[in-house]
Amino acid sequence: MWVKALFVAVLILMAGLALSQSTGATEDFREIEAPQPPIYHKEGLIAINMPSSISLKFGLDPTTVSIGSDGVVRYVMVAFNPLGSVNALYEGLRCATGEVKTYARSSELGHWNVVQQAKWRTIDG
Repeated sequence: MWVKALFVAVLILMAGLALSQSTGATEDFREIEAPQPPIYHKEGLIAINMPSSISLKFGLDPTTVSIGSDGVVRYVMVAFNPLGSVNALYEGLRCATGEVKTYARSSELGHWNVVQQAKWRTIDG
């Protein structure tokens, strides 16, 4: 349990460092080409607490978290249901602007569908 809490703290620290390195000016932002979607695992996820009315379980695979030279934090978010269906999203997070981008989706371990012309969107939208 404390290992997950430590990991989350480190992730927040890394995101903060990425934000502090950013100029904050969106017109100066140059995104690097996103790396290929990484291999993810359903085991060892850091659970994301959801309301009890939602049957899907969500978790972040800590082995997939990286920070690019552009300051974008990239990770794989995994969603699964009690029947065993698994879906995953390979996403990027721009801490400086509060935006997220989905690079690829997976409904089968090891098989990714790349999102064509992926766009940044606000986290709350």
